[in-house]
Amino acid sequence: MSSTSEQGDLDMLLAAAREEMIISYQQKYISEGLLKALLETYTIENASKWIKYNKFFTFLNAALQADSPMKPKTLFHFQCSHVILQLSADAYAHVKDDKLIKGDIVARTCPTKITIYAPTDKMVRKALIIQKYREALGQAGLMGATVTKVDSAPTTAGILGTPLPEAVYAVLGNSQKKADLITKEKRKHHAAGVYDTFHKEQLKLAVEHYIQHVASICSDDGGDNIEIVVTMLPALAELIRETKNLNELANFCSPEDMAYLRKFRSISSVEELNQFHDFCKTHPEQKIQDWYANKVMHTWYLPSLVKFLTKIPHGDWEINCRDTNINEGSHPATNRATGKGLTLLDGIEGARQLDTLEAERLQL
Repeated sequence: MSSTSEQGDLDMLLAAAREEMIISYQQKYISEGLLKALLETYTIENASKWIKYNKFFTFLNAALQADSPMKPKTLFHFQCSHVILQLSADAYAHVKDDKLIKGDIVARTCPTKITIYAPTDKMVRKALIIQKYREALGQAGLMGATVTKVDSAPTTAGILGTPLPEAVYAVLGNSQKKADLITKEKRKHHAAGVYDTFHKEQLKLAVEHYIQHVASICSDDGGDNIEIVVTMLPALAELIRETKNLNELANFCSPEDMAYLRKFRSISSVEELNQFHDFCKTHPEQKIQDWYANKVMHTWYLPSLVKFLTKIPHGDWEINCRDTNINEGSHPATNRATGKGLTLLDGIEGARQLDTLEAERLQL
């Protein structure tokens, strides 16, 4: 602030302050001896010459707050011309006749009323438009639905008669309204949540369960509980179990026979393959015959484990890992099939559909 501007602000501040305020300031900051020695200097009339603006501003602000009958809560800026005083919110300070005064707030009832009009014209088609878009949403699929996905779905064009929804109903050009409608439908559809969906599935046959377990466990770091949801498609799990039950046969055959079975992945000729077939088909233990029948029923099983039978180039076969770490690479494919940024229940339902399709494919 320039000296000229500050002096002008001080003059206005002094004019607004009461005389007793200036005297109180004088008594606080000017010693009695100095007043007696320089009586002509420290007068009320010459206050603008010996009072410092910032110091007087702070003093005045503190004095006004001390005078308030209520404890100050928050501060606001009261502006008088271009002089800004920081005052208590309870002081309600005003300037009247060049004096700082405290005003009172008067409660007044607001006379404003709101009137809502409802259309009586039957040509108003708001409900019809919403229903049409709901139909389009249902056909496009609620899981992972977004405005872009619904609008660009072939089924939407079939329902509305055009690939551009706004070409039929102008209001459908508002993406926010469509997004709100999609969100509302999702909440309605998934109102039960994961826990309720899990409990409802428990009333069905075990082979129809997909959410197998839901638990909430304490976090080791003392934070919020960790929610765990275990999902598994029984049909797909059965296929996996059947491919891994070789070890169970050890209880029903000799160690020599078990050692021979364990080496089936090393078959390297037609002769060895035929010997393996004959061994399993004619074995006296029925469980070995059943295990073998299950494997040859799925034509993909042996070629997926025996290099000699695979159609994969042998060079690729050799560099391919024998562990399941490569499964981590399946996430992008899953994301493409189910979508990303889904709610938990959306993700579970999408995985259920994907697992069902995979189980059906493997059972062919």
